[in-house]
Amino acid sequence: MYWNSKSMVSKTVSFLTIATFLFTNVSYAAPSQRSLFKNKKVDYQKLNTQQEENLEKKQSILRNEDANAQTHKKEARRLLSTHLNDLSQIHIPSEYGRITEVYQATPGKGEETRPLVVHIQDLHTNPEAELNLASILEILVKDYNLGLVCSEGADGEVDTSSVSSFPDYSVREKTAKLFINSGELTGEEYLSITKYPDLAIWGIEDRDIYFKNIIEFNNIMKFSSSSQVFISQAKSALEGLKPKVYSKELLTLDALQSDYEEKKVDTDKYLERLNSYIARFNIETSNYKNIALLRDTITQEQTINQAKILQESQNLLLTLRSQLSTKSLKSDLDSLMVKSELFKDQKISPFSFYSYLKDLALKHIPDNITKYPDLNNFIDYLTKVNSIDTTKLFNETEELTYEVKNRLSKTNEEKLLIKSLRNIDFLEGFFNLKISNEELDYYLANKDTFTVNWFKSSI
Repeated sequence: MYWNSKSMVSKTVSFLTIATFLFTNVSYAAPSQRSLFKNKKVDYQKLNTQQEENLEKKQSILRNEDANAQTHKKEARRLLSTHLNDLSQIHIPSEYGRITEVYQATPGKGEETRPLVVHIQDLHTNPEAELNLASILEILVKDYNLGLVCSEGADGEVDTSSVSSFPDYSVREKTAKLFINSGELTGEEYLSITKYPDLAIWGIEDRDIYFKNIIEFNNIMKFSSSSQVFISQAKSALEGLKPKVYSKELLTLDALQSDYEEKKVDTDKYLERLNSYIARFNIETSNYKNIALLRDTITQEQTINQAKILQESQNLLLTLRSQLSTKSLKSDLDSLMVKSELFKDQKISPFSFYSYLKDLALKHIPDNITKYPDLNNFIDYLTKVNSIDTTKLFNETEELTYEVKNRLSKTNEEKLLIKSLRNIDFLEGFFNLKISNEELDYYLANKDTFTVNWFKSSI
């Protein structure tokens, strides 16, 4: 089905937006590439592994006896299906992507749930992004039984049977990889060819509108070569004015910004410098909520004791098992075991699992929860990390950088040069197809400062 507006979708379906991660192959403007905690103290994998191993040795709830294997599998499927009723519980491994937005529609009269639409955003024709897209789709198909992929850039049924029907898997996989690497195959087509030949893929483009947009795009891009020459010359001239116009403090901050954008400086170090200016200039922080949240998590991370978290979580799991067994609460006990297995298999997030543990403890042993201070602190930390919108975070960082630079500016020449460089950076991103919605909003609000004559007067 094709919808004409997002508002109609939000009224009729539950909506989940996922952004795929890019790593080594492309220098892309999306802020999700940058590491928030490059040298983070918390080793989730170690916590997972050590916790599972120790609980196994103690014959804890994680032991899956053969007689109960089918029951546990059914319970795992049931628990995963409940995530469709609470989309915040759906977990995508961080190496593939991240959930950026969730809209949970209210079921209508006589309905248990609304249909689910998952909107996956990725960088087209990038091999790594397309393979990550395929991995995300496999999770949604296998764990959540989603069976229809609606694809951009296509109209009607997308048929992969000419390749997916070939009996030799290794040949199919190598062939699909070849076309993925050349940018001629999408992630959904790769998944269909290699693993799910019956996966329904439907192109949702309106053919006439699609080709009309292609023509308009080509009309714009025919100016790209001459525009790139102008942008390069203008940027070089503007960069050359910095030592003559900027104060020493502005030059220092500008150099730090360049190191940050080239990933020579970690996000936390760069934000530490920007935060010092927030206090100095008494900058209103209501527009920088994610920066404030990240600052809090960085501070809190220093208080995390991984050994104590591991010990306390083991003790809590064993205490819960004992309490649930004593009260003959088989359903809760089975759910606890299955949740632990799902966490071990990375099908639910650390935040979901540890929050579940705390909720279960508050329900059955409320007087004992204070005995686990380090675990409680860790869960609070995970809650804050889970609340950070990384896209907005890096947009806020860019906006705060320009605000600080303007606060540091003491002359009109400094302010004009800052604005000119910001404008030329936008144009460079525009003709390289690397601009965000926020940057587009800035352009639309300042269109009169993007003319050739305006730049000539600035230089």
